[in-house]
Amino acid sequence: EVEALVASFIAFARDDPAEEARVRIDLSALLQSIADDRVEARKQVTFEGEERLIITGQSLGLKRLFNNLVENALKYGGCARIKLRRGEGPVVVDIEDDGPGVPTEQRESVFEPFVRLENGEARSGAGLGLPAARSIARAHGGDVAIMDAAKGALVRVSLPG
Repeated sequence: EVEALVASFIAFARDDPAEEARVRIDLSALLQSIADDRVEARKQVTFEGEERLIITGQSLGLKRLFNNLVENALKYGGCARIKLRRGEGPVVVDIEDDGPGVPTEQRESVFEPFVRLENGEARSGAGLGLPAARSIARAHGGDVAIMDAAKGALVRVSLPG
């Protein structure tokens, strides 16, 4: 576990979104592959969305952004439902889970490095997944936010279409 923490610190510190080239990416295919990888590992992950949705972005950065959010959903909520749609302008990806959710007053602080929600359960991690995800989204001209949900957490990523 210490090795995983050190690796996450190094990845976060080294994370310079400006260095990776921007290419055309099929976001649907990327999200489907993230879901498929988890399903093969017997995790509860579903994906629904357009069959093909092309955006311009950094492949590794976007993969890291969505892997972080799906892993968070699995860790805190036991499942991840990924939904992709083109909004009026931005592309929107919602990732929902069935966990305890994020209290309204903590919805911004969880994007600060090393901040973790304490809900009485010991969980591994360094509190870098959400800050890294937001940093990558913002480097793409988008953002990550935690929204109101009927149950669990709903994390919304918006990216330029």
